[in-house]
Amino acid sequence: MERLKVLVSAYACHPEQGSEPGVGWNWLKEIARHHDVWLLTEAERFAPATESALESHQLRDAVKVIGIPRERRAERWLKSLAYYHTYERWQRAALERARELHRHVGFDVIHQLNMIGYREPGFLWSLDVPFVWGPIGGFAQMPWRYLHAMGPSGAMSLGFRNLANEMQMRLSRRVRAAMQASDVLISATSVDRVAIAKLYGRQAPVVHETGTAPESEPIVRTIREGERLRVLWCGRMVPSKAVGVALQAVARASRTIPIEFHLCGDGPQQPFARGLAEQLGIQGLCYFHGQRPRAEVIDRMRSSHVLFFPSLKEATSATVPEALATGLPVLCHDTCGHGDIVTKEVGIGVPVSDPPSSVEAFANALVSLSHEPERLRAYSIAAAEGAPRLAWSAKGDAADAWYREAIANRQSRGYLLSGS
Repeated sequence: MERLKVLVSAYACHPEQGSEPGVGWNWLKEIARHHDVWLLTEAERFAPATESALESHQLRDAVKVIGIPRERRAERWLKSLAYYHTYERWQRAALERARELHRHVGFDVIHQLNMIGYREPGFLWSLDVPFVWGPIGGFAQMPWRYLHAMGPSGAMSLGFRNLANEMQMRLSRRVRAAMQASDVLISATSVDRVAIAKLYGRQAPVVHETGTAPESEPIVRTIREGERLRVLWCGRMVPSKAVGVALQAVARASRTIPIEFHLCGDGPQQPFARGLAEQLGIQGLCYFHGQRPRAEVIDRMRSSHVLFFPSLKEATSATVPEALATGLPVLCHDTCGHGDIVTKEVGIGVPVSDPPSSVEAFANALVSLSHEPERLRAYSIAAAEGAPRLAWSAKGDAADAWYREAIANRQSRGYLLSGS
């Protein structure tokens, strides 16, 4: 089919980073397989690395990188208080550059890709060009009943975030305008899909923002009688990741089964986690590895029996699809993006209720996995077989469909406005 001229706004785009920069880079590659792309990204942190990676890439002729500088002087003094102010100014600068480019290029469609949070939709939706926004995340709230399990500082920060988020999603005029102006909306999780329908009256099908590369040799997990259940936790140690809930569940399970708990990641809650492990008397079962290179984490996944991912507030962590691609079953809360992709075939999802209920349910799940090797094996086989649906290669096909739908929707809207 005809290659379209697509303007993609991906503030964060980096070939060697995870999280939002990795999302930007991997989506860029897949979109460029189908279309010619003009990429708007941050000039200092992301544009040079993206341009360098594209120099030797087979898609280099399909992508033009446009770096937009971000003025950060206010952040040096006001820190996080100035973050959204300087980010909004970057988005305004991106709009001006997009106007200039559109006069010379004549884009067929514009895609607001990342950052995925709904709070900052940018301004490109105001141009008279078919507009796609998504995947969109950020609507998930931290369940109030879990705040007291996050530690004092975590409870305070997450409680304030809940209140601010509730106000922003309901009162932001620019978010509402962007939602209504978009020709296609895509949500990052089912939680976000429900919120967009409820607050803005728009349909936004779910396509998770993360993906995974195909795993050449996924490992089928099983466990021998008497063998320790090797449990892995990965992520940045922040309150929303619920590492405290995980430690309490491991402590309870350790009364019944042989178990070891490996934690990969750093963050402000690491002292809290270490202290809790000692308080629970399981410090000898816990191995705090700190922040490790991605390749080492993948190796750790391949040697584990289960990924324990109890996070309560995020979109779709790359950790979960990467684990499933290696054939590693997942134990998680049944919420956010991981709640969508961890089906009953590939792992165990625990309902979000309250911390004691979660601890008990997670502990029971760990015990059952240790006692039922055939169940663990079945999860592992299904995880490996289902990995292709989570692959990055599927994102380009999805984006191509969105763009053509956006063009058709804009044309239809024009007919309606003209009275034809």
